[in-house]
Amino acid sequence: MAAADNKAKIEAFFTSLTGKISDHVPQIVAETATEYYKENILQGIDVNGLPFEPLSEDYQKHKKRNPDKIMYLNGFLFASIRPSEVSSSRVVISAGSQMVPYARIHNEGLTVNTTAHIRSFKRNTYKYSKKGKRGKAVSTQDVKAHDRHMNYTMPRRQYMGHAAELNTRIMRRIKTLINTK
Repeated sequence: MAAADNKAKIEAFFTSLTGKISDHVPQIVAETATEYYKENILQGIDVNGLPFEPLSEDYQKHKKRNPDKIMYLNGFLFASIRPSEVSSSRVVISAGSQMVPYARIHNEGLTVNTTAHIRSFKRNTYKYSKKGKRGKAVSTQDVKAHDRHMNYTMPRRQYMGHAAELNTRIMRRIKTLINTK
């Protein structure tokens, strides 16, 4: 009789989990991943817990806001990290928007090695008032057509992606959910 009792208890336990898992787990995954990725940006570490590559000296000199944070200037990238799809079979966390088109470049890195062909044009020089308003053009300069060579590498600072620490946090929260309900 004890074996039948245990079987009934086990079946009841798994039946009670069915609703919990399909209803709550995707939301737990979405919230935990979003928090984790935002923490990475604030702490200046990538998904593997390693520090981001430092800013270039030139950029560091000119960075006025948040000079101590590598991936945080005005908070647009940080604010753009959000769950874009949450369903029982899939959770997608995305970053970027029209205001933050550079989100993917920061996460994956970019190398630009190209030549831009600049057409000839006239450059105007303006006189400014004491209040800083631009007046009429004072003079013009002819700029000849030329080629501009660009060779630039944006380092990869992966703040989003698969991570062992993230999986551990998600599992901890799911186990807490299962044990409390």
